[in-house]
Amino acid sequence: MLNEVINLRKDNPEVTLTTYVASDGANAKPRRAILVLPGGAYEMLAHHEGEKIALNYLAAGINAFVLNYSTKGNNKSMKYPMPQVDVANAMKYIKDNAGKYNIDPEKVFVIGFSAGGHLAATAGVFWHREEIYKDAEPMQFGYNKPCGMILSYPVINYNSHKGSFHNLAGEGLEENEYNYYSPDLYVDDKTCPAFIWHTSDDPAVNVQGSLSIANKLKDNNIPFEMHIYPHGNHGLGLPDGNASVKLDNVATWMKHSVEWIKSI
Repeated sequence: MLNEVINLRKDNPEVTLTTYVASDGANAKPRRAILVLPGGAYEMLAHHEGEKIALNYLAAGINAFVLNYSTKGNNKSMKYPMPQVDVANAMKYIKDNAGKYNIDPEKVFVIGFSAGGHLAATAGVFWHREEIYKDAEPMQFGYNKPCGMILSYPVINYNSHKGSFHNLAGEGLEENEYNYYSPDLYVDDKTCPAFIWHTSDDPAVNVQGSLSIANKLKDNNIPFEMHIYPHGNHGLGLPDGNASVKLDNVATWMKHSVEWIKSI
């Protein structure tokens, strides 16, 4: 396995991209790839939603990259679109080095969890916004667009998780001003396909956000697959189960997402 850490932001050494890439032979068929975005409310990074996820995709034949993006915890002045720019730069790096990592640059996906799910959704919906191209490394239009987005118990709109929106956009805005950062309100025919999963009783991030973006995808004829599991706490990542709640069924999201990726 090729496992290296690349710094993506000169002004912040904590913004890194870590590779989990198979050591294929010279004549191996290019693989699909996935960019992994841990959650953490844009305040910090939930690392159990990083390497463990990447290694599971790698085991399934998909090369993976984990992005430690800008958060309030590693940059007190962080605000939108800084994390979105980090994702654009990560996508550019992965595609620029497709030969090195033996990946198909047309088959690079993104997955995010919680606030990372919001970031993944913005990658799939906001990819063409002018402010992202303005601050990102120079790239051709559309180069930062993922092939598909996997949204894991995502923060989608202000009512999903107000704290994440406060960290990203700042506190004190009128509620309707936070709409600009809500990807469900901006889904259009340029949005990439999606795989969404959530638990119906998530106590921290309301499942209504996932249902909302699914409805907008349907309205715009964007293909998507969705799994709503009946029970499970927030921040599950890859659940191992416990004595009080059986979570084996929730853990099937990984298998289903791999099948979805390979179907695109």
